[in-house]
Amino acid sequence: MTDGHQFTRVRLEEVLGEVKTLDKELPEPITMRPSIKNIESTIELFERVDSTGATARERTR
Repeated sequence: MTDGHQFTRVRLEEVLGEVKTLDKELPEPITMRPSIKNIESTIELFERVDSTGATARERTR
């Protein structure tokens, strides 16, 4: 994983934590749950794309 990818991954995790904290502070029925799901999905997709890219880079060496 490149430094740029690592930075992006760490930043996504930080944003996720911040949104989860905000969600706890909001009065019912307001929720950040859809945003939390989107960020979690983004992290999962980022990991898949990054691992696929790593595999492709290894094949070209």
